[in-house]
Amino acid sequence: MDRTTTTIVNVPLVFMSLLMNSFFIYCLGFSDPSEKLKQPVSCLLCTLVCSSVTYLISMLAEVVLNMMGTHSITSLVFYILSVCTLSSCMTTSVWLNFFYYTKIVPAQQALSIWIKKNVKRIIYVAWFFERIWTLLEISLTVLQLHALFTLATLNYTTGSIKISLSRSLEKALDFYFIFSWLLKTYFIVSVYVMVWSTVSMSCFLVRHVAKMIASGQAYSSPKFCGQVRVVITGILQGLLYLLCGAWICYNMFREQFTDKKLNENAHYTVCNVFMFGTTLNLWVGQSVFRQRAVNVIQALKGKLLMMKLEL
Repeated sequence: MDRTTTTIVNVPLVFMSLLMNSFFIYCLGFSDPSEKLKQPVSCLLCTLVCSSVTYLISMLAEVVLNMMGTHSITSLVFYILSVCTLSSCMTTSVWLNFFYYTKIVPAQQALSIWIKKNVKRIIYVAWFFERIWTLLEISLTVLQLHALFTLATLNYTTGSIKISLSRSLEKALDFYFIFSWLLKTYFIVSVYVMVWSTVSMSCFLVRHVAKMIASGQAYSSPKFCGQVRVVITGILQGLLYLLCGAWICYNMFREQFTDKKLNENAHYTVCNVFMFGTTLNLWVGQSVFRQRAVNVIQALKGKLLMMKLEL
């Protein structure tokens, strides 16, 4: 994928994603009391939106610095932020999907009943664990980069100092290797939760529609329309998650077992498609964003009408 095509595809995606996420921040920060979101949806949405904005800004800054040929510590900082915030976006979308699964699909088995009763605690624990995980990921990424930089300069070190540095850096890299496999395991668990919740919601909706057809019930009830909207956005989010996750896994294993480097143009495109799709899903799936957009449009129309009357 050449740079021109990458620019044509990614610039509109990044611009629209930033614009919509900035509007989401406004909605979450200045919401009406009647539109106030309940927990843990509010916590998950704030995390998802803030992580998305941080990723987009960091990614743009990293790309600009690389295009300018400025490979400095600042560029590495933006790279680390983009990687960690993308991971945060992906896992937060998993738990948001999981929460809606517990609200839509009736619990029948003992495990499902326990999960439904304790879903808030489960999500809060997962959210806290994710924050600790992100901090650890940032710390270990910095440690790995520092270790690789120091190993590259060991040729200028002699004697016992060189041996001591080499041993300590080898231990640091071993620890990072263990963490990277833990990260892969956590990602696999996230994939399972996303697939399970998405498939369960889809199967429930199909059965529910079949029952409504058999009984001759109407499809226009607000509850049913809301469930359909959540399930559709959940399915789309699951597909986006699997697409981005499969790409990341492919690159992780390819870099580990082959000498091929990451195709940065394709990587940015896949990640930005995921971010844009996730942002659209939030717009469609969250009534607080849609309603606030309608209110803003109506307010602008009212101001324009007043200006015309004054003229």
